[in-house]
Amino acid sequence: LLCSGRAAAMGGPPQAGPAAFRSLGVWDEGRNLRFDLTVWYPGGSTGATTTMDGRRFEAGHGKPLPGHYPVILLSHDVAGGRYDSADLAAALASQGYMVIAPTQEGDNFRDESKIFTFDNLVDRPRLLLQALEAVLENPELGPLADESRIGLVGVGYGAVTVLQLLGAEPRL
Repeated sequence: LLCSGRAAAMGGPPQAGPAAFRSLGVWDEGRNLRFDLTVWYPGGSTGATTTMDGRRFEAGHGKPLPGHYPVILLSHDVAGGRYDSADLAAALASQGYMVIAPTQEGDNFRDESKIFTFDNLVDRPRLLLQALEAVLENPELGPLADESRIGLVGVGYGAVTVLQLLGAEPRL
């Protein structure tokens, strides 16, 4: 986790509350590609439990609580998906963060066609940034995101994606 401390330590306490989530489909016209992402944020109903893609987590569908939330981009491991770390995302959302987790194209549990390829190495960071852009442009979710406070979490191969976004250059 590359953002330290609680949200309160990063510039004022955002409103915390039970986690809620929403899924979005994003169209990348330039690459003729559609991908899915999930956004977690404070705003669910207490005690809501959901299971998606075989992952169970404490969050429900609901409108976001009013606020301005620090953002965390969450990158999954090889052959994973946007719900792989749903329990972590929901816990962070309940503490006042907005968490954005896309399913990587060609490197997920339904499509492994790009795993460990050069294209995957290049595309993963790009897709993570496109997910952020899609949320920032969303009329309901965008105004809730604090663009001045963005953190990154990478699980497994997702950590390589995070390191690339921080400036690391892979040597093949």
